[in-house]
Amino acid sequence: MRSCGKRSGAELNSKACEVPDVGVSEPPREPQLPRRQFLSHVGGLTALAATGLLCKGRAWAGYPGAPTGWIDIHSHYAPPDWVSVITSNQGRGMLGNTSFLNTFKGWTPAKSIEQMDAAAIATSIVSLTTPGIWFGDSVASVDATRQLARQCNDYGARMVADFPGRFGLFAALPLPDVDASLREIEHALDTLKADGFGLLSHYSETYGEKLLGDPAFAPVFEELNRRKAVVYVHRKISAEPYEIFGWDVHRTILSLLKPNSAGADSGFSPRFPEIKFIFCDAGGTMPFLVRRSTAPTSPPGTAADSGNVLPKAVREFYYGTGRSNNAGTMSALKQIVPISHILFGTDYPFARVADEARGLRECGVFSAEELQAISRNNALALLPRLKAQS
Repeated sequence: MRSCGKRSGAELNSKACEVPDVGVSEPPREPQLPRRQFLSHVGGLTALAATGLLCKGRAWAGYPGAPTGWIDIHSHYAPPDWVSVITSNQGRGMLGNTSFLNTFKGWTPAKSIEQMDAAAIATSIVSLTTPGIWFGDSVASVDATRQLARQCNDYGARMVADFPGRFGLFAALPLPDVDASLREIEHALDTLKADGFGLLSHYSETYGEKLLGDPAFAPVFEELNRRKAVVYVHRKISAEPYEIFGWDVHRTILSLLKPNSAGADSGFSPRFPEIKFIFCDAGGTMPFLVRRSTAPTSPPGTAADSGNVLPKAVREFYYGTGRSNNAGTMSALKQIVPISHILFGTDYPFARVADEARGLRECGVFSAEELQAISRNNALALLPRLKAQS
């Protein structure tokens, strides 16, 4: 087990700051806090002790303020409870090969901040990555899944509070448990003040079943629609040997559309128009295949290539650039989606933050004004709490 870092030659140990060793290189050192600024935070240590966020007498909050820079809406965190559950159940049920946990070796919030500072990223909105918190009925009980959702969300909310301006939170929901998800929506928004929710493209033990538009999930999305929530959608990795990367994201986008009541000539619209959906990885295969796609219950003759019906509909959604910051993907996305609906993302720690920022900056697809919108201004418009802080 590695600790959250060293400071002044002393090892700083805390279970709240640790992620189990799973076999990659030594994590970098934490940023050092000037002595005067560190002392200014000492008075808050007593209050923070109750949260479990102390590392032998120092608070997570002891870092310089956020720079005015880019906003990363696709960044991942690894709450220790989540890592523990996945590690102890490796190979069972839907978990399969969980070697991806190597990527989180030694992860701490400070490690995220170090990557952010190297690339002038002001704020990262964190969410859980695949496989999420539901691993199939054979692995965890309903109560255990509900508990894990709460633990992960509470941990993320403490990160936001203890590093002012540096993090936001897309909270997890214990889908496919609809009743528990409704309760967690209330807790995340009303108590934790989360920025939105981080969901996966589908929730089923069989690949591709129960996409987000599945009728079984309608009560959850009706509540999110009522609250005008932001929902970030991440792909769920399949165990299929010939998985098509991003196809599940594309399919779940289509599942969230409905034909307009006026019929085929008027096209499609979002089923939950008040939800601000953000889809990861530039929408997966969507920019390349949407003109040859059909949405559920498509009336005859409404294929997207005859009148561009679907491209018009998918322009209502938002798309993150994580792991897609290259000329080919960004050119395709720009032809489908308005600049105002594209947001910068990195997929950290599966990619280096500086590399993803450089990729977007140097892809040659966007003007300086468009880059400013994608890298910061669009996120500020979508996430009111960040705008209030800027």
